[in-house]
Amino acid sequence: MLIMAALAIVGLCGCDSFSGKSVQVDYGESKLYTKEDIDAAVDVIKEMFDDDNHKGVILDSLSYGGDDFCRESNVKDANMKVKNLGINEEMVEVISFGGVFHTLDYKSGLGKQFPENYVDEFCHWYLARGKDGKWILYDAGYC
Repeated sequence: MLIMAALAIVGLCGCDSFSGKSVQVDYGESKLYTKEDIDAAVDVIKEMFDDDNHKGVILDSLSYGGDDFCRESNVKDANMKVKNLGINEEMVEVISFGGVFHTLDYKSGLGKQFPENYVDEFCHWYLARGKDGKWILYDAGYC
């Protein structure tokens, strides 16, 4: 009984960030990436929701953007953007996700005020990786 109470308290403590919350992932179909590849990219996005700038933001779901995104023009764009982030490694693959998040009482680091329980279904995340296989989040935004 004491263990159950402790788990309930720990669960409540994580309610204002990603920590401890399950995110629904739509893997779609891919001939380029394994489930493990996609999961590794998803983990990078989840980590973003654990930082101080995302307190009060709950990531609900992510959907793989499809193999068509991994084309040469997007890899070239990713290389330019990661260089602007101070990363000199050459990126060889890119991956994208659409997703849904909602907010509690949240104000972003950019000063944009979201109302309580705001839901956004149009956010996208773009990641790239070099030959080392580690995904890097290089862009995110709205369509």
